[in-house]
Amino acid sequence: MSYEQAVVAHYDKVAEVYGDSPSSTMEDLIIREKETKEITDVVARYIAHRRCEYYDGPDRKHNLRIADIGCGNGYTLSVLEPMFRDPTKHEYIGGEFNDKLLAIAKQRLNPLGIQAQKVDIRDKATLPKELDVLICQRVLINLLDINDQQKALINLIDAVKPGGLLVFIEVMQSGLDNLNAARAEFDLPPIPPAHHNLPLPDGFFNHPALTEWGKRLPRNFLSSHYFVSRVFDAAMRKATKTDFVRNSHFVKFFSGCLEKPVGDYAPLQGFAFLKQYEKRNW
Repeated sequence: MSYEQAVVAHYDKVAEVYGDSPSSTMEDLIIREKETKEITDVVARYIAHRRCEYYDGPDRKHNLRIADIGCGNGYTLSVLEPMFRDPTKHEYIGGEFNDKLLAIAKQRLNPLGIQAQKVDIRDKATLPKELDVLICQRVLINLLDINDQQKALINLIDAVKPGGLLVFIEVMQSGLDNLNAARAEFDLPPIPPAHHNLPLPDGFFNHPALTEWGKRLPRNFLSSHYFVSRVFDAAMRKATKTDFVRNSHFVKFFSGCLEKPVGDYAPLQGFAFLKQYEKRNW
């Protein structure tokens, strides 16, 4: 079986089990909530940035073209669209590779006036063009070949206009290594990557067309939650010989207490980049 077949089989099952639920592709509801909040916050800041009188790019106040590539069942776009209707109606596009998830996304998004289409980030021709905002949430890691991941990154960059925003939330190998080092202190077994994921190496997003957009999206925004849910909770359950409970009250309480992200214990990390304008010889 090719890696593509394995990944498709995984997400076929996700579509069948979770349908249009927020739990689709992310069973940890605290992670889902925090991801969505960070995405909406950074998009809101970018929209304000584009409307700012000091913004010196073209089309300062025009409607933005916003795409969620790898949109799954369309949940994130269904949250974004109502938030930014006024005073300008932006154009939203959902892109998804898995046919079953895409069908659910279309049912959810079409009533909102959002187009959902099949995309393959390995194939530039399938991607929407001239985007102002591109969101890519746990998508590159589904390509189980580093060469495909690197090619896909270039394709995604090319889909965005100069001056546009690219938002990535992806699993980084260093974050997973740090998490497992913390678990080892309590004699907990390491957490392997999901069978359908290939974590990205540090420096993966080092590309001359990308400039990190300040601190708009903290890379470690999930660090405290991962430490609570994958280290603290696991150590307590080992000590008390109690079974794992997803989205437990224990995790909700302590993740809420430790709202500020501390350390670098999250495999899932956030990145916000602006695409640079091409240099010209004046």
